[in-house]
Order: sequence, then structure tokens, then C-alpha cells
Amino acid sequence: MRKHRSIFIVILMLLTVVVINASQIISALIAYQMNRPNAAVIEIVTELFALLLMILLNRFIFKAKVAWHQLPARRQWLLLLPIVIVLIGDATLGARFLLTPENIVLAVVTGLAVGVFEEYVFRGIVISFLKTNFHARNLTLILFSGLAFGALHLLNAFEGNVLNTLLQAVSAVAIGFFFAAIYLITGSLWLPILAHGIIDAFDQLAFQTLSNTAGFGIATSLIYTFSFTLISWLLYRKYLTR
Repeated sequence: MRKHRSIFIVILMLLTVVVINASQIISALIAYQMNRPNAAVIEIVTELFALLLMILLNRFIFKAKVAWHQLPARRQWLLLLPIVIVLIGDATLGARFLLTPENIVLAVVTGLAVGVFEEYVFRGIVISFLKTNFHARNLTLILFSGLAFGALHLLNAFEGNVLNTLLQAVSAVAIGFFFAAIYLITGSLWLPILAHGIIDAFDQLAFQTLSNTAGFGIATSLIYTFSFTLISWLLYRKYLTR
């Protein structure tokens, strides 16, 4: 695995799929014991179990040193601004906000749970492992991270909406480029987690689900893909070519 980047990515993706499915089974068993299981609560439990399992797999298999501790500098918080593009775009796709205290809390926790798990895997493990074991350059790290992140979203095709799945996956690749760039710039996983969490929390509030059947249109997907690919390239040229 240390000699072939593609083998590492394939193994990581397969293990991630196994972890997600195992976590969904655990969540379903917990939900079975509840009289009125909440979909958002089930999602949170799934993501937390998945995170725990991936931390264990990383500890014993990948041993990637994920950069957690260095908080972003004051100006680096401005790197969050591009996510406004997604918030505005998603708000135009039939959003129906339910702004009750319970929904807001569940949306924030859901967004952060998804953000922590996916950023830990696709920025933390992918980038740190490739950088340490293959001495990959920053552009390669950004590309692998974004492509792996987008590939995971193809699993949503099992929900039955192939077009929305493709739109989601393509957009996820570009947004993954952006998350990878800010991870490399800041040296901390916290800013990508926060950016990711804000987007998912917004969508949870807007559509009451994170399903691929909501929050995607052809025009907005193209805008996201072009915008975040361009932004990622500009960030790479400005901060990561030195």
C-alpha cells in the first residue's frame, strides 16, 4: 500500500463503505428500540459511529497524522467566505426552512457530525497519508482528496435518483478541492470541518434531509463545480506552490 497511491485510495474507499454500512446497521438497531426515531438523530448516531471506527482503522492501519491542533490564523477565517455560494444556490432550490429550536440544534449537530467524519477521512487521512508516505505535492493532494470525496457520493445512486447523484458527485469533487486547499493552507482540520458543517446544517434546515434528492439542480451544480474548482486553483497558486 505504501508503494501505490491508487491501491491506498481503493482500500480506503472500500473500508469507508464498510464502516458507513456497519454504522447504519448500528443506528438502525438503536432506532428500532426508540418509539419515535428522528431521522436527524439516526444520521448523527451513524456519523459518530463511523467516525469512531475510522479513527480506530487509522490508528492501526493507515497511521496518518491528522493535523488537528493548529487553529487558523485570524485572516484565514476569511477562507470560509466561498461557501456562501452554496448557501445562496441551495436556497433557490425549493428550500423550506423549519426554524424551530429543536430543528436548529439537530441541524447544527448533524452538519458537524457529517463534517467531522468526512473531513477526517478525505482531508485528514487521505492528505496526511499521501503526504507522509508518497511525498505527494500539494496539487496531487488536492486532486486525490477531491476525487475520492466525489466518488463516495456516487453511493447515493442507490437512493434511485441517478441524475441528482451525478450532480452531487461532480459538485463534491470541486468542493472537495476547496476543502483540501484550506486544510493545506491552515494546517488544521477545523476550518474544513466548519465549512462542511455549515453547508450540511444549512441543507438540513432547508430541506429537512441530506439526501441527494434535495438541494441539487443542473445549473447550480455547474456553478458550484466551476466556482470551487477556480477558487481552489487560485488558492493553490497563491499559497501552495511555494
